[in-house]
Amino acid sequence: MQEKIQLIHPQGKKLSKMELGKYELIKSAILKSLDKEAHTHDELLKSVRLIIGENFEGSVAWHTESVKLDLEGRNIIARTNDKPQKYCLVQ
Repeated sequence: MQEKIQLIHPQGKKLSKMELGKYELIKSAILKSLDKEAHTHDELLKSVRLIIGENFEGSVAWHTESVKLDLEGRNIIARTNDKPQKYCLVQ
């Protein structure tokens, strides 16, 4: 049985658990994507897809959204006030 991590929502809502290996893969891709510049939601998803490739088992969009919310809840990434809204690393 795969070890799982309980995801955190930035507004305290309940999120599901995710396999730790998938979480770490998506988290790494998000942090790498945001390392140099902020991204819109669509740019972030596109970047994560390019980084992890085509061999990911499951929905890349769902996993990326879930991990993105978790990283916001853990104060690792944040939303900007830009229009359109972007995501960046917390300094």
